Amino acid sequence: MVMQFQGVMAWNFNFRRDLRAEEQISLSELLLLMGDLPCLILEEEDEIKCSFSNATSFSSKECYDYSCKEEGEKFPLKLLWCKGVPSKVLPL
Repeated sequence: MVMQFQGVMAWNFNFRRDLRAEEQISLSELLLLMGDLPCLILEEEDEIKCSFSNATSFSSKECYDYSCKEEGEKFPLKLLWCKGVPSKVLPL
């Protein structure tokens, strides 16, 4: 995600194909939201911290519960989970 070129650190997303015009616009907006690179110490391992949890490890259930809270934008449940199982899926 980050590369060093001539002593300067920069974002590097390593896309597998060229981005379409609308994707380039979205990427530009994302880069504006992310802002400058944080101060990096290349010799140290990365540390992942979840802003809504005090737990030491990430939990998808905790993330889901947080996203379903009353406040803020609602989680797009219908885009990810289907209530019923398709008829062509056979049990194992």
